[in-house]
Amino acid sequence: MHSSAAPINDSDDKKRRYFFSLTDGANSISDCNGIELCSDVDARDRAMLNAEDIVRRLNPTIFVTDVRGRTIYATSFEAALKESNGRTLRISNASWPEREAMLVQTEILSGVGGWALDLETRQLTWTDGTFSVFDLAVGTAPQYRASLRFFTANSRSALNRAIAKTIRDSERFDLELKIISASGISKWIRMVGQCERDSGVATRICGIVADISARTLSQQASWRLANQDSLTGLANRGLFQKQLATALKQAKREIKRVALVLLDLDNLKVVNDTQGHTAGDTLLKHVGALLGASIRDGDTAARIGGDEFALILNDIESDLDTVALAESIQARIRGTSSSPPNSRVSLGIAIFPDHDEDAEGLLKSADLALYAAKAAGRGALCLFSPEMRLNMLKKVIALESARNALRDGQFTAFYQPLVTLTSGAIAGFEALLRWVHPDKGILTPGVLQHALDDGELSAAIGVVVLDKVLGDVRSWMEQGFSFGRVGINVTPLELRQSHFARQFLERVQTYGVSATSLEIEVTENALVGRGSDLIEANLRQLSAAGVTIALDDFGTGYGSLIHLRQLPISTLKIDRAFVRDMKDAPHAKAIVRALITLARSLEMKLVAEGVETQEQADFLLHEGCTIAQGFLFNPALSSAQIVQILARAAPTHIAYQSMPPSVHELAK
Repeated sequence: MHSSAAPINDSDDKKRRYFFSLTDGANSISDCNGIELCSDVDARDRAMLNAEDIVRRLNPTIFVTDVRGRTIYATSFEAALKESNGRTLRISNASWPEREAMLVQTEILSGVGGWALDLETRQLTWTDGTFSVFDLAVGTAPQYRASLRFFTANSRSALNRAIAKTIRDSERFDLELKIISASGISKWIRMVGQCERDSGVATRICGIVADISARTLSQQASWRLANQDSLTGLANRGLFQKQLATALKQAKREIKRVALVLLDLDNLKVVNDTQGHTAGDTLLKHVGALLGASIRDGDTAARIGGDEFALILNDIESDLDTVALAESIQARIRGTSSSPPNSRVSLGIAIFPDHDEDAEGLLKSADLALYAAKAAGRGALCLFSPEMRLNMLKKVIALESARNALRDGQFTAFYQPLVTLTSGAIAGFEALLRWVHPDKGILTPGVLQHALDDGELSAAIGVVVLDKVLGDVRSWMEQGFSFGRVGINVTPLELRQSHFARQFLERVQTYGVSATSLEIEVTENALVGRGSDLIEANLRQLSAAGVTIALDDFGTGYGSLIHLRQLPISTLKIDRAFVRDMKDAPHAKAIVRALITLARSLEMKLVAEGVETQEQADFLLHEGCTIAQGFLFNPALSSAQIVQILARAAPTHIAYQSMPPSVHELAK
């Protein structure tokens, strides 16, 4: 039968308790939980004696008490100990120093130690394992007050409260505390203790301490993985939702107000595509650090999407304070040297309980405000208003109407002629989406903006228009008309589909149309931002098949001139805004001249859009732009009207200098 023991000083030096683990050689006997030696021998002397010496020299009475309160005893070392069931037990004669050494080694290896606090002297007693936990050499344990220097402020307060409570009511405490060890190492420890009493008087607190740093660090890593954004260190979407629900619950209970601020980086896609994803990540971390530094304790900053952030601001005084904070964040993001040039953020703000009384509704309100801010232009800020819900309702209705129109075949293509200014000959057409509404007549794409912003719906409408254009082009070819190329507007959403070029060319082949009779028109903004690599791949595939690429609204977007060199672009189209402003704005004329020079230098075809007056046409021709389109020549016409023009304009020309009224009549 094996035993192990560790002495703990008591206020009464004449009574010492040793706890043993007893076995009968094969089976553990767990109901024997302690042996009490009644002796006045000094603890240090006793530690040097083995069990046989103690029995021989002191002849103590050994009490073994089981968990049911029954006492088993023997008066000699080799005596048999009998329980009520007659089982025989025997104490081994292994030496005490060996047991002490094993216990010390076990403590150190397991990172566990024992401690006791004498409440009269405030002196601590530590086992070797406790010294090891605190990275101290084994010696005399410090006074309790001196030992507190190892604990961080919060942990020190928690320990003092637990000590006071267990002295008051003997309640056991079990704490996880943070310390800075004597070696300067930050550690997490588990500290367990309970007050002991003598005749009802609190005399000491005994307990254990364990180094749980590895476990705690692992738990913290798991928590961070589940709750923090790995790039910025802010709360992730999951934690944000929990924090928002908690904040609103507390605010409702305390009758306080909470602000929810949603932020969207306007140019992250541009940064990723023009400077690389490393620069984009740097921008995200920079914004995350600014947001974290801008809030108070108890508030929450979170990254809830790729370029989306959120702030939960508790106990706000007024809407103006929240707006002021949001504006300061905008200014700091835009104005610091760490931000890329033109860094801007759009913000939407909603207030609890003013704008909604639950987390889901408040988030929707803030999202509507953010949508309004982005619609107002980059870098805007909007506070939610009820009208925003009405606008969103209109959007939902518009999308539903567009889906119904798609189902009922109400979308078609109209065509606006491109005219050669020197001869009046038709140089081609631009196909334009039109909605033939049963009640409102012919509607332009302006009323379909919500539908065109919806990826799935936009793609479906695009297929319908393409089929219409290919069918018309096939018909014109069969009738022997010469009409140049027909330009088809394609949205960035369509071009970001990896299969777009392949499916486009397959439909062209299905209709028996030559790819050389078609042109794809893309805007500058389509060439930057998310998915620009897919857009470039699609354009190259189309160009290789014979479809020309036109850059629409040139000069108004955020594209780089490098795209003119890297991409297979063959046509530039001057935006109608420059043409319109030429009369009253000298800088507009200068821009048009520069674009004409650029196109000529790059040997690209140039088309001026929105030509409405003879004066505009004369200026363009004088500066070297020979192709134009606009109401001066014709508005967008139906396929049937185009057939009439092509038939009457033999040999396929319309001279704007002497355009007869009858031609305009055909457009009505």
